[in-house]
Amino acid sequence: MNSGVLSVTVVVVGYNDRESFPTCVAALAADPAAARIVVVDNASTDGTSETFGNLQALDLRVETIENPANVGYAGAVDGVLPSITTDYLAVLNADSVPSTGWLTPQIAYLDTHPQFAATCPTVTLAGTEQLNATGLDIHVTGLGFNRRLHSVVDAAEAQPVEVPGLQGGAFVVRRDALEACGGWYREGFLYHEDVELSWTLRLMGYRIAFVPTPRVNHQYSLTMSPEKLFLLERNRWETLLANTSWTTRLAISPLLLWTELMMWTYCASRGRSMLVAKTQSYTSIGKRRSIIARRRSAIRGLRRVSDWHVLRAFSWNYTWDQLVFVGRRRTSVGRRGGRDMPVQ
Repeated sequence: MNSGVLSVTVVVVGYNDRESFPTCVAALAADPAAARIVVVDNASTDGTSETFGNLQALDLRVETIENPANVGYAGAVDGVLPSITTDYLAVLNADSVPSTGWLTPQIAYLDTHPQFAATCPTVTLAGTEQLNATGLDIHVTGLGFNRRLHSVVDAAEAQPVEVPGLQGGAFVVRRDALEACGGWYREGFLYHEDVELSWTLRLMGYRIAFVPTPRVNHQYSLTMSPEKLFLLERNRWETLLANTSWTTRLAISPLLLWTELMMWTYCASRGRSMLVAKTQSYTSIGKRRSIIARRRSAIRGLRRVSDWHVLRAFSWNYTWDQLVFVGRRRTSVGRRGGRDMPVQ
């Protein structure tokens, strides 16, 4: 059995996170469990690279990578994957601050539970006693929800428990499992990548767990912008089209139609920009038919269980508190700089 000591590489991904990187890396440098700490910047415009020399001075384990273009969250991690030799890969948002010891319980769990491909730590909302996530709840229509978002910290399970999916802001995954599924699928660019990876791992027959740990504090707020909605909806439908058969989609069509009705109602309540974003998500799917076809073919080669085996692990009920929370909030400007939405 692997002892778990120095068996994990931590990858920290950021974009315009000049202020966040030093705090996150300093916290990681205090944790002896990581064999290597890789900091990836996705072509920031805020002078992030100017801080990289200081990051490397914090610890000899720190390496920095500056991507010439923003390749997205999954793309940044996937770019590092070929150089990773440790048994496990931990992924963190740059605006996270992990407590010392957060890695050890997760590695110990994966060491002793080979049927589990990934684990999620206790993630809290920075500066509060509320949870950000204890893994991910996934609805059968592809919607992803932070598990136990806004609940008090004590609401988290005291013992490991299986969860539907991994929450992308902080998780640990087996390197060989990630390599086996062809790396972290990067065609979605941003958003929904944790749902997509969770679905893929489950189709391969793996399971996912929440393992309570010392906290990972995350600067997070549940918001929605036109850019985010476009990417979430496009990527949700691409995941459904690639990962499920037409007969499965037909069987759950009442829920699919209800989800579409809710999304259109929400967009209408938020004005023209959201309606355009939702419309463009359909347009983009049409233009990306070849990408979806390639992904569907790849999934066929990876599949070890049926659609219904996976859907039984997901939720058939909506996480209404998060839907209502987003519905009441004002539309925000996308964190990624308000770029035009990609439609290719």
